[in-house]
Amino acid sequence: MREKPILFKGEMVRAILEGRKTQTRRIKAPWEVGDRLWVRETFCHKIDSITAKVSETEFWYRATTPDVMKVDGDGAIELAKGGYEASPWKPSILMPRSASRITLEVIGKRQERLQEIKNEDAKAEGVIPMTCCLPGAAHYIRPFRDIWDSINGKKPNCSWDYNPLVWVTEFKVVKP
Repeated sequence: MREKPILFKGEMVRAILEGRKTQTRRIKAPWEVGDRLWVRETFCHKIDSITAKVSETEFWYRATTPDVMKVDGDGAIELAKGGYEASPWKPSILMPRSASRITLEVIGKRQERLQEIKNEDAKAEGVIPMTCCLPGAAHYIRPFRDIWDSINGKKPNCSWDYNPLVWVTEFKVVKP
């Protein structure tokens, strides 16, 4: 068993935490069944609201605590050089393993063309469904397509319309 990092946007982190996301599609998937993936997400170090001391071992995560602000020594909102509010958030790519709160175990892996996704697989991707004219009908493929293109649409040969070959990875959350 190997451990590898994997990046997720905030809405997908929330879907994992809520139990709605059990699959991900990627152009490259350098992991195998049985490997563990530690989730990288936008984060920052916790700051004690009374002492303003920055914790080295505790973190906030933008997916679930988005209202965190950067404050200076006197408790006022810290401003960046340009006059706008400074952000305490660090990009997910910079997250160390010690800050990760979610570990996934790969339980299945296969290849398929992106547009071959079925409605139930798009649901397992954790997207919020579109409701249609039929009562009780929920459609997941269009919202999945939209989020896919928001992440991958500008990369060469990766858009929904290009219909790339993707790795479908099924996973389960590993409890600490």
